[in-house]
Amino acid sequence: MPVDDFWKEEYRKEECRKEACRNECGEEALSGKPSGSEAQKLSGTAVVNVMQIQTFGTRAKHVQREIPVQDGNLCWQEAGLCLAAVFERYGKNGDVSWGFVEHALEQKGAVATTWSHDSHNLLVLGNSVEDMVLAQNEVVHMQGGYVTASGGRVTAAAELPVGGIISDKSLPELAAEIRAVRGEIERMGYVNNNVIMSISTLSLLVSPELKLSDQGMFDVKSQRKIPLVEAFQIQEEKVVEQ
Repeated sequence: MPVDDFWKEEYRKEECRKEACRNECGEEALSGKPSGSEAQKLSGTAVVNVMQIQTFGTRAKHVQREIPVQDGNLCWQEAGLCLAAVFERYGKNGDVSWGFVEHALEQKGAVATTWSHDSHNLLVLGNSVEDMVLAQNEVVHMQGGYVTASGGRVTAAAELPVGGIISDKSLPELAAEIRAVRGEIERMGYVNNNVIMSISTLSLLVSPELKLSDQGMFDVKSQRKIPLVEAFQIQEEKVVEQ
């Protein structure tokens, strides 16, 4: 199934799911608000598992960080982390998984690519949700490739429309596009001896130490699935809605 058709089908299924939820549970089930007169406001901290980028090689060290929780939301941006998302793109199950990344982008922006070893699913990394969505949509529009986005605009792109991993352009044209993508990644503060390979192997489950697939995060050595959130320390406040 072509990438565009796949995402259109995923959107259609999601709209059908929402409609079924509205009919069965009411509009409140989609709003995220409880159905009663009292809303529970959750705040506190959470211990999360994090992939820490190294300055050399493709290793992502497994570390844990304590981050704030406000109104039930993990405040990963305030904690200085990036968010990584992997979207299964072959129409097999539509899985989406999430992971936190440390020592990635220092400036606001995002990177998205289908050149993500070895599954070559759609990988999105960033610290700006707006730019993450923009980069992801541009990759889908191109039918695969490498895209950077910052400040609400696409800043560089390398098209890889053949299976999402191969260019149909000449070598000099592709080299120029990749050079621009690499330059933008480095401008956003990503530090590694090979930034393209470092990002592209965040989903490579045979490269140490903690990596992200469409099934979730895994400890590479043990192949044990690692939860995004290890523990919560939540203070619960009840707020009566007026």
